[in-house]
Parts: sequence; structure tokens; C-alpha cells
Amino acid sequence: MPLDSQTSAEILTSITRAAQSLSELDAALHSADLANLQGKVASVMATEIVLLRHLATKLFDTDLPHDPVEISEALSQLSVES
Repeated sequence: MPLDSQTSAEILTSITRAAQSLSELDAALHSADLANLQGKVASVMATEIVLLRHLATKLFDTDLPHDPVEISEALSQLSVES
């Protein structure tokens, strides 16, 4: 499915933010600061939720919930039409 340039740019921005969050989490994993690590894990989770919700909206025209468990359940209900 071809995407228009605006949608592609928005998705790239979301993916870039997710990659940055993963990079920050990786750095926190190598530090001894558990409070920092906990904060980075929460940040990565939030970024991934935003990315998933953004992709679901753009690719499947559906709004996903904010809760990770509910996201998994909602994604299991989606189907791709051929």
C-alpha cells in the first residue's frame, strides 16, 4: 500500500523517536542508576505505545487503546483485507 509523503514523514518521525528511546534505554541499562533505568523503561514503553497507535491509525484507520495489554487484544482483532 503506497503512502503519501506526509504519512511517510509522520511514520518516519515516530520510528525515529522510538529508536532514540531504545538508544537511551540501552545507555541506562549499562549504568548503575536503577531509578534512571526505571524512568527509561517507562519512556520507551510510552514511545512504543505512541508508535503503535500512530501506525494503527495510519495503516488500519483504527484507534488503539493506551494500555499495552489492551493494545495486544485490539491488534488481535484486526485483519488485513486482500
